[in-house]
Order: sequence, then C-alpha cells, then structure tokens
Amino acid sequence: MTPIERITELYETELPKLAVMLSHDEAIQYFERLFMNGNIITVVENEELKGFIEFWKISYEQFGRLCANVTLDHSENLLSGPVCLITRMWISPDERMSHTFYHLASQFLMRNKTAEHFAAMQFQKKHKPLQVYSRAEVLKHYKIKE
Repeated sequence: MTPIERITELYETELPKLAVMLSHDEAIQYFERLFMNGNIITVVENEELKGFIEFWKISYEQFGRLCANVTLDHSENLLSGPVCLITRMWISPDERMSHTFYHLASQFLMRNKTAEHFAAMQFQKKHKPLQVYSRAEVLKHYKIKE
C-alpha cells in the first residue's frame, strides 16, 4: 500500500469526518495533488506509513471564510498564503512522541518559513477547537531562532 493509499484509508475510516466527504477516487486524486505540491509530509519506515501532516498555505481572506464555514473552491490557491493551516495530521499510536513527531514538526517548520500565522483544528478540544499562533509564538515554543 502506498502512502497516499494509506492516507486515503485513514481519511475514510479513522480521521474526523467532515460535512462533505470526497469519494474514494476523488480523495486519492486530492491527496496525490497535495503530496506532489509539497503540502503533505510523510514519515515512512519499512514501507509503512508512520505519520503524516497535511497543510494549506492560504490567504487571510480564505482563512476567514473557513472560520465562517464557507467551503473553499477546488481551484483556489492553497500553496502561497501567509496562513499555514494544518488540515490533517496522523501519527501511528505507537509512534507518538517519538522521532516521527519530531521529524514531521521540523519538516513542517522548514517548509513554512514564510508563514506569518499557523492554525490547526483540534476536534478533541471542544472548548477551543481552532488553535491560532503567530510565527513568533511557534518559534518560541519550539525554541527556534531565526
């Protein structure tokens, strides 16, 4: 099973369900496109997916529409905005807080050097599911100097 096939399987079975779900074939195409554009980072060991992070780089206007539950169009630019939105993340339960997490985090920060803000949906946090941080807050948290 390829990493994209495994991500699609996770999307269909384990990851939080969205109001609108893609068909299997649409999901494969979507994840392949994001992977090819560099918007999905994976950790694979012995041909097994250990973890992945999917993110979009969107404009403040797009971010505002998402906060208002307005769906983005498939043709919109998800590659170059100042807001880096983590849309999905999964790490195998036996790999959490291991090198897999740290590899994903370091690669994510390296690929998003120009982001001004970082955001993520954390569905398990009912009191504050949307987390937003400035670049300075993220760098301070991870003890990184620019």
